[in-house]
Amino acid sequence: MAIATEAAHLIVNLFNAYGDFAIIILGLPVAYYQPIGPDLLIILKGLAGGNAIFSAWLAVGFTLAGSLGGFFPAKRFGRRLVKRIFKRRMSVFERFDRTFERYGGWFVFASAFGPVPLRYAIWLAGISQMPLSKFVILVILGLIPRFLGEATLVTLYGDWVKGVLVKLAPGIFPV
Repeated sequence: MAIATEAAHLIVNLFNAYGDFAIIILGLPVAYYQPIGPDLLIILKGLAGGNAIFSAWLAVGFTLAGSLGGFFPAKRFGRRLVKRIFKRRMSVFERFDRTFERYGGWFVFASAFGPVPLRYAIWLAGISQMPLSKFVILVILGLIPRFLGEATLVTLYGDWVKGVLVKLAPGIFPV
């Protein structure tokens, strides 16, 4: 049990030191590849006693920057580039394309806010020649409540969650 406790303390200390850097690294490639979103890191930052609100703003800024990194090439090069990037997932891309044709800007907002992969909305918005200002506003309107909502909840209820974790796994989760 002592090894698990020491490992948990090490992870929390590393995350407090480098968690914001990890959020930046996860936000930038959002248009191409994102194994996990910054959401989990924002929550862990709050549980580890860090400033989750600051981390949420970092996630908003760098996810928006990463979104623009896909929007501009899609707007410029269109479907040819998409076929190269999504060659093994073209059927998924085409399904999202039909959804985008139906819902347009709402699809971008929902992708930024919810569980739909944002990368598809980024590329579809660029291909469809959505105005840059509209794209940026929709992405920001989706990301702010998502990331700041998580940060606010973990800031308000983080101590309660830590208490539950300590009761469920005494000695593993550092107090």
